[in-house]
Amino acid sequence: MHTGGKEATDQLIQKCGIKEGTHLLDVGCGGGNTACRIAREFGSRVMGIDISDVMVEQARVRAGKEGVANLVEFRVADVYDLPFDGASFDVVLIESVLTPLSGNKVDALKEMHRVLKPGGVMGINETIFLEKTPADIMAVVNTHPAIYDPFTEKTLRTTL
Repeated sequence: MHTGGKEATDQLIQKCGIKEGTHLLDVGCGGGNTACRIAREFGSRVMGIDISDVMVEQARVRAGKEGVANLVEFRVADVYDLPFDGASFDVVLIESVLTPLSGNKVDALKEMHRVLKPGGVMGINETIFLEKTPADIMAVVNTHPAIYDPFTEKTLRTTL
C-alpha cells in the first residue's frame, strides 16, 4: 500500500527502465508484492529489504507461491546500513519509505545511493503534502506515529 497504488508503481517501473537482467533493490519491500511482480513480469533479479522480519517472511512466502523464488531474495536490513557492496544495483526502488522513516533521511538516501551502480536509477514514489494543506490536517499529520518530518514538494526536492 502506497501513494498512487498500482498505477503509480506502473509509472515508476516504466520510468526506471526495468527490463530482463536488471538487478534491483526494493527498499521497504513489505510483503513483496512489487518485488515479485517485477521478477515475474520482467525476469529481473530483485533484492527486497525491510526492517520487519514479519514482512520479510511474508514476502518469501509470496515469492514461493508466485514461482519467482529463483529471482527474488528478501532480507531484514536497515536502510541506514545496507549489507551490500557499493555499486551493486542497477535500480533502487523506494515506494512510501521516506515519510515513515525516522532519523536522517539524507543519510538513508546516501546509503541507498552508495549501493547504486554508476549511471543507475533511483526511483522514488513518496507522499508529499501541499504547502497550502490546512493547519488542522497538518496537526494530525505531524502527530501521526508513522510519519516523521512530512514532505512538501520543496522539502522533498531539497532532501533529494
